[in-house]
Amino acid sequence: MTHRDRVLTVLNGGIPDKIARGDVMYHPKIIDEALGYKAKDDYGNALAAWMYERMPEEEFDRQKRFRELIQCDLIAVFPTFILTEEKSEGGRKVVRDVFGNRITVHENETKIEHVIKAPEDMDTYAYPDVSSFGYENIKLWSKKSNFCVLPITDSANFGIWFNLTGFENYMVWFYTERERLLKLMRKHVEFNVELAKECFKYGGDVVWIGDDFASNLGTFINPRDMHELYFPLLKWQVQELKRSLGVPVVLHSDGDLTEVMDMIIETGVDAVMALQPFCGMDIRHIKKQYGHLITLWGNINISDLLIFGTPEEVKQVVKETIGVAAPGGRFILSTSNSPAIPDVPTVNLLAMYEAAEEYGYYPIEYEVTTEHYRKYIRKWR
Repeated sequence: MTHRDRVLTVLNGGIPDKIARGDVMYHPKIIDEALGYKAKDDYGNALAAWMYERMPEEEFDRQKRFRELIQCDLIAVFPTFILTEEKSEGGRKVVRDVFGNRITVHENETKIEHVIKAPEDMDTYAYPDVSSFGYENIKLWSKKSNFCVLPITDSANFGIWFNLTGFENYMVWFYTERERLLKLMRKHVEFNVELAKECFKYGGDVVWIGDDFASNLGTFINPRDMHELYFPLLKWQVQELKRSLGVPVVLHSDGDLTEVMDMIIETGVDAVMALQPFCGMDIRHIKKQYGHLITLWGNINISDLLIFGTPEEVKQVVKETIGVAAPGGRFILSTSNSPAIPDVPTVNLLAMYEAAEEYGYYPIEYEVTTEHYRKYIRKWR
């Protein structure tokens, strides 16, 4: 199977030749060390570059070689946009993003002045045209690799407070300005459907919806309110994407999703990604309850295991996780978030993917007699 075929087989409920695997992003320090290059002292803001900048051919070749080295099957790609530079203030660089947010940058400090400052601003906000974004990275990975390409969009929670209102205003207005916010949420979902459609003109195989709505303690908003107001919008978004594009849809959220897993299933998404054991997500329980209904993606603890563990520990946990979650299909192996920071030792990440190759071929029938992975499950409530 090709990388692309492997991921699509899993998302469509089939059993591939071996488990699919892959993270959203890998920090360039990890890539350099894995490929035998000397690590730099400073890589700048690697996550911002991944999100906003067009990828040069040289960087693409390096990223591709690394993914082939670890037998990664996928790549998640943002539509990019240009930050418009404005007059600097007191030596600090000031830029404006495509949504209209004003961003002040000084060394490692970033201050965001969100475009929607007051409740009434929600009534008049006009979204940018999808032509304002860049799609070169999506085209590049689609045309010059056989990885499964996942254009990244968002939905009506994280997408709004990160891009438009700020976290505090969003949470307060959800209860004090609900009618106004709900209208904005509908517009935001419609905008992201159009953005996804535009992405797929340039390539892509699966839509990625990134919409963090939970912490270690559960969802930021009461699950009952999410059931009434948020999840119906997400369900419409998922169904509209499937109807118009005919592709699988993946949902990403960090945090403890225990109370809303049933609601996630009801939206019709084909996979849920992260499943952080640090936030109480027990892969054995989740597989038993939901593994026949949805693809489970993630769960290798990045907060403790991958940063502080040994390669031997990593391989043991990966072996156990595959043995628990992969039988019958419906599992993609990755970290429980993304190794987008340089803190993860390269040897540990390589050990994770080496174990995936060693234990991940179907049929997966070995018995899991140890539960070292449970050491990394943390309950916060």
